[in-house]
Amino acid sequence: MKNPPKMPVLELERETGDLAVYSDIDNLRQIVEEFWDILDQDFTFWDAEGFRLKFADSFLKGSDDAEQLLPNDAAKVRALLHDYLHKRKPDLKISDDATLSELYEQI
Repeated sequence: MKNPPKMPVLELERETGDLAVYSDIDNLRQIVEEFWDILDQDFTFWDAEGFRLKFADSFLKGSDDAEQLLPNDAAKVRALLHDYLHKRKPDLKISDDATLSELYEQI
């Protein structure tokens, strides 16, 4: 299904394991455009609900639509965000059952 991605969007660079979070669709569009040629091979994107995203050419031309791919990866996204926060804020106490929105609020 194509809809505007629910922000924030989490990006995983597969080769390095680096994570980035985009709260602004224009910043997201910039990174998608910059890496368009290798996007599907090297990067994975998830929306705020844990759905993997796929971007069409129209996204680069100003459309805010992205395709949500099934199944929902919320558990995987939750684990990635938990590790990301633990590395960036080691003193932060994070509940193991924190929701995605609670984890995103800590970034």
